[in-house]
Amino acid sequence: MNTKDLHRQIDRLVDGELGDAELRALLRDCENDPSQWRRVALSFVESQVLSAELTKLRGAEKVSSVRRRTLLPFRSGEWLAMAAAAMIVISLSFNVGRSWDSEYELGASRDNGFGNQVVGIETPAETFDAHNDESFSLVIGDPDGRYREVEVPLLDNMQDFQQRSGVPVDLVEQIQRQGYRAHVNRTFMPVTLRDGRDAIVPIDNVRIIPKQYQ
Repeated sequence: MNTKDLHRQIDRLVDGELGDAELRALLRDCENDPSQWRRVALSFVESQVLSAELTKLRGAEKVSSVRRRTLLPFRSGEWLAMAAAAMIVISLSFNVGRSWDSEYELGASRDNGFGNQVVGIETPAETFDAHNDESFSLVIGDPDGRYREVEVPLLDNMQDFQQRSGVPVDLVEQIQRQGYRAHVNRTFMPVTLRDGRDAIVPIDNVRIIPKQYQ
């Protein structure tokens, strides 16, 4: 057996691919050339090191894939298009006496669909920090778990942005005609656009209250 074939057989030995006859032949060749025992030992060590590194990479890949699946909906163009139209998450809630912070009840006024209600906004003190009259600082978490501050300008129509709901007027009226009540909880989701700019998207979570629980 030439040196090239011998090295190939050693690699197969490490991979567990040699049969009994091939293994005996390889052992005879190593006895005839004791220097090959060193290559056998190095091949086994190399295989163990490589296996350990691959195990670490697989673990890191699992964590990374979970983060990507979590963040991808907030970065994709399709999600942003929906969110820009004030995406509404409507869920039927049958829990009596459930407490909802920062919520308001939808009205049925034909002018704007919501009467004169004021929208409650969830704005934790540690998240928003007013720097001046023209902007405020928003703390955003990065995919790797670190946090950074983003300056967000205050617009003239900011109050209108906060109070205007994305729930269609016709839907509000239909809900009320059927005897249901609807409560809205508004939150703001920070997103990063494809060009690197940061934006804030309002999300209305609507709770439909059945007649028997009013």
